Amino acid sequence: MIFNQQIRLDLSESERQASRQRIREAFYVDQLSLGTNNPQMTATEVNARQEQAMTMLGPMLGRLQSEFLQPLIMRVFNIMRRRGMFKAPPQKLLDHGRLVVQYSSLIAKAQRQVELKATNKFMEFMTPFANVDQSVLDNFDGDAACRLGAKITGMPQEIIRDKAEVDKIRKARADAQKKAQEQLDQKHQADVTAKTLPALSQAQTAQQKLMGGMKGGGVGG
Repeated sequence: MIFNQQIRLDLSESERQASRQRIREAFYVDQLSLGTNNPQMTATEVNARQEQAMTMLGPMLGRLQSEFLQPLIMRVFNIMRRRGMFKAPPQKLLDHGRLVVQYSSLIAKAQRQVELKATNKFMEFMTPFANVDQSVLDNFDGDAACRLGAKITGMPQEIIRDKAEVDKIRKARADAQKKAQEQLDQKHQADVTAKTLPALSQAQTAQQKLMGGMKGGGVGG
């Protein structure tokens, strides 16, 4: 039996390697590899690579959510609602009129980190102007930024006060400050009165003595 000695076994390995590379490219493995194991990589470079990865994933995840996950979730939700598998919804949900699905996966949170970084950049941009003119802060809604940051970072909603409770706390604080200011004003007024009354009394006594002296001098003449 004669064997063909011209067979190159390395070609099959090359084909397998090319297949692996095509699979890696199809799943964006090379582009999504941040190389964070590099000890010389700075935090700024890591953030830049993360933003680049999220930018690349954006269109794919957007289509996945809008064309697959959203219809699937709404379909399942409507089936469960018609079968009575949910309790009666709160009035707030009924007033809202529609259900909005928010995804809480790690990659969804990572995508929303871009919004948080944009907020931080905006604050850094606005700080010099605020140091010159405090009125520019009127354009910034601090409460909305705080709630957005809590949502993006995944902070548990149980530890976030709702708007009504926040308004109640602020009203109580404002009332306490107003009462304290009124007490300070009353104390100041009492101090002024306490200092003024003796002077007025002395002035009245001196005036009475003067008038009495003038009357006495007139009678003697």
